[in-house]
Formats: sequence, C-alpha cells, structure tokens
Amino acid sequence: MTLGLLLKRIEEQREVLETTAGEAEELRTAPARLVDAMRAIGVPMAKVPKAVGGYQLTGPEQLRFYEALAYANPTAGWVGFVHGGAGGMSGAMLPEQGLKRVFNGSVPFVAAVATPSGKAERVDGGWQVRGRWKWASGSQHAQWIILTAMSIAERPEPHMFVTPTDSVTFEDDWHVAALRGTGSIDVIADTFVPEEMSWSFREQPKRGGAMYNMTSIRSYVAPENAGFSLGVAQRAIDEMAMYSTTKFRGPGKGLLSDREVFRFQLAKSALRVDAARDLMAQVLAEAWPILMSGDWNDAIDAKVTAAFAHATEETASAVTDVYHFVGASVIHLS
Repeated sequence: MTLGLLLKRIEEQREVLETTAGEAEELRTAPARLVDAMRAIGVPMAKVPKAVGGYQLTGPEQLRFYEALAYANPTAGWVGFVHGGAGGMSGAMLPEQGLKRVFNGSVPFVAAVATPSGKAERVDGGWQVRGRWKWASGSQHAQWIILTAMSIAERPEPHMFVTPTDSVTFEDDWHVAALRGTGSIDVIADTFVPEEMSWSFREQPKRGGAMYNMTSIRSYVAPENAGFSLGVAQRAIDEMAMYSTTKFRGPGKGLLSDREVFRFQLAKSALRVDAARDLMAQVLAEAWPILMSGDWNDAIDAKVTAAFAHATEETASAVTDVYHFVGASVIHLS
C-alpha cells in the first residue's frame, strides 16, 4: 500500500470524516461511523511492519498521512496515530504466538499507554499486571491495549503488555476542554498476560527493522505527532479564512476579512505552519535512512525530537495568534 493510495482513501472517506468530527466531540469518543471509516482507510495498519501485512510508512510518509487525516477529522488524527504506533510496535515486537492472536487476518485496533504506570509480577506462564493508566486514547473502540509496566524484580525494567480490552476496566472520566473526541480515559487492570503477549524495552524488534527499536522511541512517534499538529493547525487557519468573509466587526465596520491587521496575522500564521512543516519534513528525510540503517545516535534523535517540538510549538502559537479575532463566538463548541 503506497502513501498515494492511503491519501486517496482519506479522500474517499472525506464526507464521513467531516460529518463525524463534531459528533466525536459530543460523544467524547469516536462514533461507530468514524471507526468504520478509519478501518476502511487502513489507519491501524499504517505503521505495522510489511512482514505482518502492514504499510510500514516511512517517517516522511507518516508526516503527510497523519496531517491529511487530522485535517479531515482531528479525532481520527489523534487516535489514528495511537492505533498506528501501537499496532506497529505489536507487529514488530510480539513473539509469533502473540502476533497470530492480534493479527489474525483482521485490521486490529490497538490502543496503548506508554507511561509505565503499573507493576508486573512474573507468574506461571506469564505476568500479573496491575495498575492504573491515564490517557488511554481510542481504547473504547479498540480490541487490544498495550499497558506499560515496571517488572517487580531485583533490576526492575519497563515491559509492554498486550491484553484484550475486555480484560481491563475503563473509567468514564474524560470531561475536558480539548481533544474531547479522543476518549482518553483511565484504564484500571489486574489481569494475567501470557508471556507471548509481552516484550521488554531492551529487546530488539523481531520484524520491520531498526524503525521499531525502543531506544529510538521518541523518533518513532515524532512524525505522527507532528503530522497531527500540522493538520489541525492548517485546518484552523483555513476555517478562520472562510469565517472572516462572513464575520462583521460591528455596525458599519465591515467584514473581518477587510481588516488589514487580521489579513497580516493570518498570512503570518500560515507561513509559520508552512515553515514548521518544511523543517520537519527536511529533518525526517535526512534522519530516516540513518534510522533504518541502524546507525542511530543521540544527536540525530535529538534533532528529530527538536524538530517535532518546534512543529508543535509553532502550530499552537500560529493558531493562537489568529484565534482571538473570532470574538465572542469562540465560546461555541462548534
């Protein structure tokens, strides 16, 4: 599956993606129609190794894919990169027996929490995993969830455990002011996880190559996260441009689009987003061949992480600079 075909699928699902954006915000999770659209696009397979039947998009490709997805529907962009990243790690790291359970010919939705909030104790045949994890985005419609926990041993180390979502408890505590549609609720678990459904951070990927090495995890998530921020920011700026052609500043004051200071700020914000996108794309294009060759180092990892942080900061600031021109209408959820 090429990036071009994936972008075409996003366009084919455009109507569903557009019309479920507000619905997701109201429901505080992805509605069924949106989940079906993400499945039709192949979102959960975007970062899964090709050896498992996934698309294994490169870093530059991920940037474009997740930007297009987030532009059409921010909930899809956010939970989509969670599913893509979690599915990719599961496909790369799970032992064969566990791999067959998760990737059984279907398109599995895998959620994940990377922070090692829980504890894991070795028991006969596997692990007993206990704890509470926050920010479990997209878990309500997922079949599987990765829980990261510290092993209880002489030398504790983080492990990742893949368990069915029906083996954990979800707490409906997602009442927030932003990212409402992502359903990033808390997860509570006290469950047995078989050995073949886990791996440690020090293990090397079994499939897909160095892209999935846990020592470069920040660079693994950077393209998807940056793509989300760029997509949402670009959509906000485009929406503001359209809004300004109908927003009157007051009696006899004309349209917002006629106001020179607004036009200047809108253009400036658009350029900031473009520049952040270009820098991120350039850094990824240079770094990704090095990552895949296995010749990775801290300096390159820091450069990718810095470009990602820059993209996030620039897009947030660019939108904030034009946001206040909306006026009192800004209080509406729409």
